[in-house]
Amino acid sequence: MAKVIKPMLPHAISIPRVGNMESLKVVNLFVDYRHTLLSNQNFSGEIEHASLIFYYKASNAFYFEREIGLAALVKDELWRYGILHTAIDVKNEREKTASVLFNVPYEIRASLHVTQQNKSKLLQFALKNIAKPHDIDLEVAYDRVSTEFVDELSKLLMRQDNNFLDTG
Repeated sequence: MAKVIKPMLPHAISIPRVGNMESLKVVNLFVDYRHTLLSNQNFSGEIEHASLIFYYKASNAFYFEREIGLAALVKDELWRYGILHTAIDVKNEREKTASVLFNVPYEIRASLHVTQQNKSKLLQFALKNIAKPHDIDLEVAYDRVSTEFVDELSKLLMRQDNNFLDTG
């Protein structure tokens, strides 16, 4: 459904040292799951892990220049969260890099990976860039994964007010 509707986020996503990405939509959803392998050729009916990968995206981009010291911090921040960008060194009259020109499209790759913990009743949730550029890793007992839990996770994905971390 989200592939057709491409829902718009109600709030901007703030990128430190860059700016606020507004009018983002959820696009390019990809869902994958793998069954537990019992032997080299046989799979069980149990799902070992599931992944949801998508982008928060809009047609805008940031264009800005930063002096060399601050540019390194901006690059580190963008690479840390996998935010695509281009950076062009600006040289001074002595041919030394003095600043960096950045082009940062409004495009953030987000992912949610859920993995069954071996021989335990826990699910491992790994969220990257969900709702904002950061990582969340948490373990949740099977019996805590309810309709309310999934609803709150959906709200988190869409940057709506939510209690996801309280339900987990």
